[in-house]
Amino acid sequence: MSRSLLASVLDGCSPLTLVDVGASGGPAPYWNKLGGNLRVVLFEPDPRAVQALQQEAPSNTIVLNSALSDSRRPVRFNLCRKQEVSSALLPNRDFLKRYPAAERFTVESTVDVEAETLDGQLGKAGISSVDFVKLDTEGFEWPILQGAGSALAQTIGAQVEVAFQPMRQGQVLFPRICEHLEGCGFQLMDLRWNYWRRSAVRPMSGKGQLIWADALFLRTPETLLAGKQATVDRLTCAFVLYHLFGYA
Repeated sequence: MSRSLLASVLDGCSPLTLVDVGASGGPAPYWNKLGGNLRVVLFEPDPRAVQALQQEAPSNTIVLNSALSDSRRPVRFNLCRKQEVSSALLPNRDFLKRYPAAERFTVESTVDVEAETLDGQLGKAGISSVDFVKLDTEGFEWPILQGAGSALAQTIGAQVEVAFQPMRQGQVLFPRICEHLEGCGFQLMDLRWNYWRRSAVRPMSGKGQLIWADALFLRTPETLLAGKQATVDRLTCAFVLYHLFGYA
């Protein structure tokens, strides 16, 4: 579906609001297909990433240098050698050392921040409606989900980075996150798998071990049939953006 045709689905509606938590690098390019029918709220606690986001943010984007958690509390954020893997959780060195490039998880410094819930931060920013949530917080997704009840209650879907192996200390793994989101009325629609191979690679080695994935959760069309047409249109856009043409 072309950008103009996809955007036309939302003509006459207020812009679709995407909340992107762990926004280093900005939203995925496919969201740009919505054109002016999109409003973006970016949350990023790493000061190294925030400056670039603020400099590059278009007029439809709000950048918030905020850390999120399950309550208002102090959080120590670990700044790793590779900026994109920085996390509020410490790396699980015993696990990571089995795989190549483990040094990218080396913690080079820390910063103490005051975290708040997603619901609380959205309220302070005056954002009353949320259509889609993306979480990519390097293992800290579970606490953020616990503080996002109001936001999740009104969304059509969520993309959540999930782990199948303990990459970080104290990390909640995929089964528990999936159970929680299904309890919130979402259905698991897709997984974008990521495999790692061990450091000692053999000539005939395969794809390796499943480590993490981006999990897509959406409300089913049936749950929205009695709702507003604008909500159904937003769900249709999500199906198309994620190439779920059998559902759109």
